[in-house]
Amino acid sequence: MITAQFYMSDIGRWGVVDPLAEKYYNDSPYAYTANDPINLIDPNGESWEPINKKGESTKLDDKENIAGYRWVDYDTDKDGNKVARANTVETAYLFGVGGMTTLTSEGYKPNQSWQAYEDISTGSESTDKKIASLHPSVQNQIKSFVLMAKNRFDIDLRVTDGFRSVEEQDKLYAKGRTAKGSIVTKARGGYSNHNFGLAVDVVPMENGKLNWETNQWSLIGRIGESRGLEWGGRWKFLDRPHFQNLRGRNLKQLRALPKRNGLPILR
Repeated sequence: MITAQFYMSDIGRWGVVDPLAEKYYNDSPYAYTANDPINLIDPNGESWEPINKKGESTKLDDKENIAGYRWVDYDTDKDGNKVARANTVETAYLFGVGGMTTLTSEGYKPNQSWQAYEDISTGSESTDKKIASLHPSVQNQIKSFVLMAKNRFDIDLRVTDGFRSVEEQDKLYAKGRTAKGSIVTKARGGYSNHNFGLAVDVVPMENGKLNWETNQWSLIGRIGESRGLEWGGRWKFLDRPHFQNLRGRNLKQLRALPKRNGLPILR
């Protein structure tokens, strides 16, 4: 057994797909050390250690207190092979204001690459489109929330509601009142924060389907709050899927602002 790949010595083959294969698209998922075993070994490829806000080492499973990562290099065994240190990861992510930094340890060296949020997909076309429909001032913030939930906490969030026009809100309000269906909102058109592109509803995908009854709401709420969002789970009338950033305005002020393409002009 070498790392997480099982070597079948009787036939000279690797019997399982490398669990990190998706990170290295140019190599076969059954390949070992990029098909260069003479010069490379695979000691797990983990050398990024998580740190807290004080710059102190913190546990990998203490995810809410991880503020960053530092490179700690490898240990060396008696044969000169590099061996990963405890409490380290191969790939880590940092979430800034305008983009995400990916940390890797390819070649046993620290590597960093930055991408703007607008160039990163959440993995869901529908979620990407809903985020793109929001007010530009909150798009990065919402995407960083979804990406952090996925890449650090393994929670696959989907944005189910983003911007709604006043007309769309009125149609929603009519359900259970003047139209067929059940009542789903108390807000008429122009009286929902969704009408200003400053709010979203999110739901996690669990076992292949959206789960509004998830037991992860408290954690999801804290993740959103860590990205500077207001969470409806703190309200008197609970709305756990709801997150927003009204940019310091209230509903009355947002309604009074001039609009462009249905979105308020914020200065």
